[in-house]
Amino acid sequence: MEPFLSMWLPESMTIQDYSLEVLNLLHVLYGTSRYWGSLYDLNSYEPILINDQFVHNQLIHKVNQQLKDFRIVTTRELPSWIYQLSNSCKFLLPMETRKLVFHIKMFDRERA
Repeated sequence: MEPFLSMWLPESMTIQDYSLEVLNLLHVLYGTSRYWGSLYDLNSYEPILINDQFVHNQLIHKVNQQLKDFRIVTTRELPSWIYQLSNSCKFLLPMETRKLVFHIKMFDRERA
């Protein structure tokens, strides 16, 4: 749980924006919701909030728009904020979207 209680997101997150403080807060809330039982040494516990409550639909729509852009896919030049969010704030994007980001970054355009 300690990585989620940090005052800052991982160093890989280089976004310089006003939203960074909100992302930090969401990161802490997600970690607290998911790992609250470790504070009380419980053997078994459920997350307080379901993961879907942290998913941001407008953000998903924006990322999916970027992923559908032919120029971006062929050049494999996604904006850096997409990589950073998909790695540091995984709870904001569903698995399918993170998988698409991974494929575009790691594979050639035929496989992506």
